[in-house]
Order: sequence, then structure tokens, then C-alpha cells
Amino acid sequence: MLSPELPSPSKRTKITHHFPIQNSENSMEERVARMTAKDGLPLSVFVTSEDLQELFKAKGFLLLRSSTTIRMMVMNYGMTLRMKVVNELLQLKETGHRFSLTF
Repeated sequence: MLSPELPSPSKRTKITHHFPIQNSENSMEERVARMTAKDGLPLSVFVTSEDLQELFKAKGFLLLRSSTTIRMMVMNYGMTLRMKVVNELLQLKETGHRFSLTF
């Protein structure tokens, strides 16, 4: 599904585009993924930090106590984002749009 806020050809999409902050309905997976990818927090912090546990609990989320489970949660969310980007690129290609990718 092509998102309505696709960047114009002059704009470049960054990884942070996929982690919007303004949405108050963000899932726990999205929040943890954003904190690890954008802020550089290691996954072990989510297991050891009582403050983070309390913050997630206050938001209505129960953060898991295993770094392996948290890593799998982030990886699954990453795959969801990856499939979203692939679908957007396929739709652009099918409609004849030109684009380039830079890594």
C-alpha cells in the first residue's frame, strides 16, 4: 500500500522516516525498534533498566524480560518495515516512476 506521504523526487527518505514519533498509538515493537535504531540503545538496556520497564508499563505495555525475545520482536518489526518498503518500491516501479537507491 503506497503511503500518501511518499517523498517527492527531490527529497530523500531516511530510515527515521519509518519511525514516526508523533503517533501516540505506536506499538511497543515500534517504540523499542526506534529506540535501538535511532537512539542507539542496546537491547540489554530494555532488560536491565527498571526505569524503562516502568515507562513502558505506564504506557500500557509489558516489556519482556529476555533480551532474546526483545531482539526477535525488533527483528520481526524490521521485517514488517522491509516488506512495506519493498511493496512501495514495487508499486513505484509498476507505475513507471523512476527512482534510485543509495546505501
